[in-house]
Amino acid sequence: MIERWQHQNIFETFLLMGPARTLMALSEATGINTKTLGKWTREFKWRDRLAKRDEKALAKLQEENDKVYLENVKKRH
Repeated sequence: MIERWQHQNIFETFLLMGPARTLMALSEATGINTKTLGKWTREFKWRDRLAKRDEKALAKLQEENDKVYLENVKKRH
């Protein structure tokens, strides 16, 4: 199966649900049944992609927090 824009759009919706994301919640948000969503999850390796995107977002957040931390340290010294 070829991943089309609809699949990618649903994946992005799933991603934006954050750490509490579930196929049931995605189904409720999109109107697509969980069986179909489960198939897409496996077919398009959504769990691996979610992990990579979450990791990337966390790294960026940590980088931004480090900048704030360093600015605070500079102000104290």
